[in-house]
Amino acid sequence: MKITWKVTSLQKQDIDNLKDVAVFASFTATATEGDKTASVSYSVNLLPPDAATFTALNTATEAQAIEWVQAGLNAPGKIGVAGVEEELAAKLAAQEPVATAATLPWAQ
Repeated sequence: MKITWKVTSLQKQDIDNLKDVAVFASFTATATEGDKTASVSYSVNLLPPDAATFTALNTATEAQAIEWVQAGLNAPGKIGVAGVEEELAAKLAAQEPVATAATLPWAQ
C-alpha cells in the first residue's frame, strides 16, 4: 500500500515573537494498492513551534507541512499516523476486486 499525503489548507497566527506560525491544518491521505484507491480527509491542531527550529509558514516546504500534520496526528489522544494508515487499509480491503475481461484461448 502506497500512501500519499496532501496538506489542503493551513491556518496561521503570530505567537509571541514568532510570525506566520502554522497552527491548524486540513489534509487528505490517499492509499493505492493495485487498482484500488481509498482516501480520508481530516483536520488537526499542529504542535506548538520550537523557537530554535521554527520555520515560518511563508517559507515552509510541502514536506515540512506534511511533517507538521503527522506530528500533530501523533500527539497524545489523537488518531496517529498509524490510525490513518489502518483506516486506509480497511477501506482498501473492503473494496470489491476490480473485474477485468480475459479472452480464453479456447473461446476464440
